[in-house]
This record gives sequence, C-alpha cells and structure tokens, in this order.
Amino acid sequence: MTEPSERPLHLFAFFPGTNPETLWSHPDAGSQIDVDSFREFASVAEQGLFDAVFLAEGLRIHESNGAVVDHNVADRPDPVTRLSAVAASTDRIGLISTGNATHSEPFDLARRILSLDVLSGGRAGWNLVTASDDLIAANFRRGRFVPHQDRYNRAEDYLTAVQAVWNGRGEVDHRGLHVTISGSPSLPVSPQQRPILVQSGDSDEGRSLAAKYADAIFTERRSLDEGRGFYRDIERRLVGFGRSPDALKVMASTRFVLGENAADALDRAEYELALRATPALVRSYVEDAWGIDFPDLDVDSPLPSIAPAPGHRPSVRITTRRADAPRTAEPIVERWREMASSANLSARGLVIELLRSRENCVVGGPKEIAEQLIEWVDEQTCDGFVISPSVLPSGIGEFVRNVVPELQNRGRYRSEYAGRTLREHLGVADAPADSALS
Repeated sequence: MTEPSERPLHLFAFFPGTNPETLWSHPDAGSQIDVDSFREFASVAEQGLFDAVFLAEGLRIHESNGAVVDHNVADRPDPVTRLSAVAASTDRIGLISTGNATHSEPFDLARRILSLDVLSGGRAGWNLVTASDDLIAANFRRGRFVPHQDRYNRAEDYLTAVQAVWNGRGEVDHRGLHVTISGSPSLPVSPQQRPILVQSGDSDEGRSLAAKYADAIFTERRSLDEGRGFYRDIERRLVGFGRSPDALKVMASTRFVLGENAADALDRAEYELALRATPALVRSYVEDAWGIDFPDLDVDSPLPSIAPAPGHRPSVRITTRRADAPRTAEPIVERWREMASSANLSARGLVIELLRSRENCVVGGPKEIAEQLIEWVDEQTCDGFVISPSVLPSGIGEFVRNVVPELQNRGRYRSEYAGRTLREHLGVADAPADSALS
C-alpha cells in the first residue's frame, strides 16, 4: 500500500437532503430544490478540485407517528435528473447519484446511470443503498416489500443485473430480477469502462458487498481506533475476495465548522447546535421516542413524565444505526430521562446534547481542520472524506476557499485534475468485466 505520508486525500462534496444537520433557518440558506442550487454547489466544489459531487435520494416524505416531519416536507428531486443538469454546467467533477436497490428496477437504473456517464464524458457513479421500509415500498408496485434480513441478497442480485446491462450481456435472471439486452448493442459504452460503484452501509453484509464489488464505500467517521479497525476490516475482506487493498476507497462522512481560529469555531459550533434545535425538531424527537403526539409540548420544559406507548419502536434517527443500540422506546426514554436529570436539561437542552453526541464534525480554523483530515488519512482510518456543509448551497465555498489551500500547501491534495473521468480522479483500477457475476 501507499505510505501514509504519500497518500493523496480524496474529497466528495455531499449535498444532503432533509435532515437536522442542515441549517434551514440560517440567513445564508438557499433553496433545497432549485436546480441553480445544485449547479452552484457543484461548480464551487469543482473549483476546489473535489473528486465528485454526491447526492442522496428521497423516495418518500418522512413521518413520525403518522404525521409528516417538518424537516422533510420538501423532499429531494430525482438525483439523476439533478446531476444531468449539473453535468452541463461543469467539466471535470464526478457525479454520484444514490439509487435504491430494493425497490426500483435494475434495467431502468442501469440505463439512467450509464446515460449520465456518457453525457458527462465518464464522470458518473452509482451509490448503492438498500431499504426495508414498507412506506417506501408502497410508492412502488405492490408486493415489492423486502424484509430487512433479505435486502442484501436482493442488492447483490440487483447489482448483477445492473452490471449485465453495463457489460452488454444477453440475458440475466436472478431470483426474480430479469434483464434482457438485445443482440446488437442497445446502450453506449461507458467512457470509464463502467460507472463508479459506491456502497453505503456499515453492516457486515454492507461491508462484504462493498469489498466484493465497489470502488468506494461511504461510511461514518469514527474515533481513530474504531476507524483503524474498520479500515483493516475492509482490507481483509478485499483480500478475501481476491482484490487489491488499494481497489476500494474508504470515504468517511464528515461535517465541518470553520472559524477564524479554534476558539471562534467552537463558538460557532454552539451557535449552530442551538439553531438546529428548533421547536419543531425537538417536538418531533420527543414524539418519535415516545410514540405519542405532544402538540402542546413546551420544549423549554422538562421531558414528558408519562410512559412511552407500549411496544413502540422509534425510528432509526432515535435508535441510531449501531447494532447494539436499543430498538424499543422504554430503554431509550429511560436513558434520556437520566441524561436530563443529571444535567438539569429541558427537552430542548436534551435534544441539543443528543445532536452534540452524534456530531460527526471537524471544528477549527483552516489549519486545524486540514491537520485533522490529514491525521485521519495518515492513521489509515479512511482515504478521504464526504464533506457535508451545514448551510446550502453556499457552505461548500467556505471549505474550498479556506481548507483546500491548506491541504495543498501540505502537499496532500491535487492542484489540478490529472484526468477527466471519475475513475481517474479516484485512482481505482477497472473492475473485471465479470466481477458482478462471480
């Protein structure tokens, strides 16, 4: 493997969807759906020589206890459509679209991603995600619900079908996923042999799927020790599948809070936490945890004293994605009450502490942030970062203007694009044509 001091640092720019990390009420916040927001975001990221711009996918409006969550009322337009517009206003930056492998049809997604790849001159990528959500399934044809334990079996079958389309194969039929390609080529050839494949998921099944097929894995940023363990685990799985340890890039998700110096950044981080904890967000967290509506909740008063709804299972934003996290309301509510009691916290104060505990954020002045990112790469916890600004679309500009020059001054980041395709930006070799059919 490349020596740590020589490893180039890779960056994706993530335009997040509807979530509590986005500062909707910030005076500089812009539209979440206007095409010009995505064009501005991608153009600035391209000025910063990012490998790619990365878009999530929204397949339904989110709800809690039967009501729409306010932060999710205006959900995301189709990512491939957005990136097609972005392709026309950019020249080099990669274009990664999330696509769900649980509910959609493989031929349709393969055709759309490949079309974007050809349209952009070889800059497209597919971020493969799975879902076991019956509300998402309801937006597709009847009978499409996939139990949680089966979703990665379907994902591998789905990927097999997508790769068959990209490779121009005749016919593939895997457990109900059927694609047929005509004898004469019906789709163009990818300028980068095939679009880049990214896999999002930290589960055991997700790690194996990434190690077997993907060019990059989108993961959470952990502590240094946990990050090193994750990185070594991915390397071990790559070797187990007969792939080089350099065949896949580990991209860690992170936000940033940038100040003129470290003290200024800490003050700004506190301001942003308070700005995120709106009354609507606090109320939705409490209602989600309890499984009970609290329309008159005073968010600056203590947590509700009543018991949660019997048998209630809060959503993943409350339970977290950790395998050992409690899944039912009772232990979660008990822990929240203990936290609130020990620090004399109101409902709003408790939610602020929850948001703080889940912060996946680097905080500091430009030099401090650059040094933190380099440390994480040198400690072999990741190969780069998926940078998510809190203010959209303008927040990415702060990073480009202030942090990118610091990375360049330290010789750890490109000063120009060396190639034209996303595969060249990432420096990942072409996968064997039959890799998805092994």
